[in-house]
Parts: sequence; C-alpha cells; structure tokens
Amino acid sequence: MRSRPCTEDHELFRDTVRELVDAFLIGGRHPS
Repeated sequence: MRSRPCTEDHELFRDTVRELVDAFLIGGRHPS
C-alpha cells in the first residue's frame, strides 16, 4: 500500500462524502 499525503487523502474523502450527501439529499427529498 503506497502512502499518500494526508492532505490529498483528506480532499478525496471530503469529495466522496460531499457526493454521498448530495445524492442522499436529492434521493431522500420527495416533493409532496
């Protein structure tokens, strides 16, 4: 396993979380 800079890993993690949150909000919000 190659060690990566913490900052790069954090950025990737943050982007992934943001995408998951966006998908959850879009998919979980049903117009009434």
